[in-house]
Amino acid sequence: MTRKKALKVTPFDVDAKFKIVYASTIQQARRYRDKGYVPIECSFGGESVVDDVFSMDHHGALSHQESVAVRAYRDHFGARRHDPRFVVTGFPDEDATFAICSLAGCIPHQSLANLFPNAPSGILLSARQNMLHVAELIAEADIDPDSALKLVDTFFGRMVLNWRLETHATARDILAWYGGVSRWRSLLTTQGDRFVEVSREVQEQRIERLIGARQKQCGEGILVVDFSEFGPNSAYYRAWFERSNINVLVAFIGGPEGVGNCSFVCRDFATATELFGDGGLLSIYSQLTPSGSGGREIIGGSRRGGFYTWDTAVSFGEQFQSLSKKVKVLK
Repeated sequence: MTRKKALKVTPFDVDAKFKIVYASTIQQARRYRDKGYVPIECSFGGESVVDDVFSMDHHGALSHQESVAVRAYRDHFGARRHDPRFVVTGFPDEDATFAICSLAGCIPHQSLANLFPNAPSGILLSARQNMLHVAELIAEADIDPDSALKLVDTFFGRMVLNWRLETHATARDILAWYGGVSRWRSLLTTQGDRFVEVSREVQEQRIERLIGARQKQCGEGILVVDFSEFGPNSAYYRAWFERSNINVLVAFIGGPEGVGNCSFVCRDFATATELFGDGGLLSIYSQLTPSGSGGREIIGGSRRGGFYTWDTAVSFGEQFQSLSKKVKVLK
């Protein structure tokens, strides 16, 4: 007896081959890529692991490229629907997980109207929505911390914010990656307005707690803050710039054993270039120790897979102070 192919329950079901693997090193990322997995933001220091088709990164030497969420949704939606295998590293942020959803074809998109012409009208109405504006909101908040606090101003901004608030603040294991992808599918296809609207109040409460976190000033305009309870979040970074007269923030994100990673954030692009040169933070990542830091002009972090302590975070703050050209750019 021939077994029939399983029927989809929703237009957003993923193929049984769907798989996410985590690379702790650049060598692992390359091996998975060579086996056919699509690298998603596999950036290690100043070097990115990408394939020849999608080039899904925008850090370091690829910082000129658009957000992976935007490019995956706009240019390649469903391109890996029948072979949805992905390799990732670092924290499962909204940009990378939205890109995975897009390549796997498991969130609403106008092309689904043609893919499922016999679907009931109610289902089809949801399935065929264009969510590019959500990808663009993700991209804006990912690159510009200023935009992160503005997410509360619009419904779809609050949806992005809700995705963040439902995320474990610091977990970056494979379960967190699967959860991030699943959460986008749920938010974009089933969650009602009330569920999304609660995000405003929750964010305000968390920001109030954040302002009391452990902190250390490293010279004028550079602050190191313990984000271990709150995780990497551009809205929280911006809250510090709004409430403190600082130019550079070093966010220490530690785990239960007291070690973790660090994020580096400048107030804005103008400040970054005044302090560190034309490339902003890109000009100094290679000079930081321990080595392996990378990112973009105004936001980046320590080497993925590294093990850093609070004292290391303070050391980074002191290095920013010594590498800055003009320490009194305070605004």
